[in-house]
Amino acid sequence: TLLITDNAANSPQSITVSGAGTSSAPGVPTIAGTTTASVSAGQPAQFNLTASAGPNFTGTLTFACSGVPFMTACTTPASVSIINGASVPFTVSISTTTAAGAMPSPLVPSFPALPFARTFSAFFLVLLSAFCILQLVASSGHFTTARSPNPSHTLLAASLVAAILSSGVACGGASGSSAPQRQTDPAPTTAIATATPLVQHAGGIFSTGYPSVTITDATSGASIHFTTDGSTPTVSSPLYSAPFTINTSGTTIQAIATAPSYSASAVVTANYKFQTPAGTFPITLTPTATATGSAKQIQLSPITLALTVK
Repeated sequence: TLLITDNAANSPQSITVSGAGTSSAPGVPTIAGTTTASVSAGQPAQFNLTASAGPNFTGTLTFACSGVPFMTACTTPASVSIINGASVPFTVSISTTTAAGAMPSPLVPSFPALPFARTFSAFFLVLLSAFCILQLVASSGHFTTARSPNPSHTLLAASLVAAILSSGVACGGASGSSAPQRQTDPAPTTAIATATPLVQHAGGIFSTGYPSVTITDATSGASIHFTTDGSTPTVSSPLYSAPFTINTSGTTIQAIATAPSYSASAVVTANYKFQTPAGTFPITLTPTATATGSAKQIQLSPITLALTVK
């Protein structure tokens, strides 16, 4: 309807027009291809797709992924250019994660040498020496007094006895003799060791989310020092104060506890790995089309990609 405004009494006047016209509006692009993939955890999944431009459409496509499972990443082209009536192949890749590999064993605290080690060594020396003396005496003539002992045998026996005495071990019972005092280690200046820290979550393989880690110790007033790179903690290591989240696969936490008048605790170790869970997951790929020379974006129908992880 055309409206005409003038100075006539019946202003404005109207005229109705009608007719048939043609449209050159561009056709909507379409996407087709492989939409299913099955892989083992740790392998990438690849979806081979093709974008086709509709009639009179020239422009670009961009993509967004959503609904990807834990420990996966969706990679799409930054953009795909399509020309009127042509088809362009492109690929969407989804990486998965595996926690393959042996978990490191917790560190075992070292222990001091047993206190009887030196005594046992000396006792063994006494037995060996006594055996040698008996062999020499026996070979000298079956303990007869009518025969003078061999001078060389006597000298050897005397040397062995001297070796025993110089080793710091003596036999009791002789008149006027006294056993030498064995040097003892100094008494420890600290009380018992601080309790070993408790780590929760205590490591493992996770496939549903990143764990929050809490470290506690049963010793009253204990301070906890920890590392996250697998190195042995010391009193100079960071001081634990609050729970924290582990989000990097292969992270190894080690912690010790210290307290006044206590020796440091043994080292506790916890290792964390992450893995894509098994199952079939629908992943939504949403394409957006933008015609050349236009700022208007056309939201295309979403595409469902089915990812199966074994």
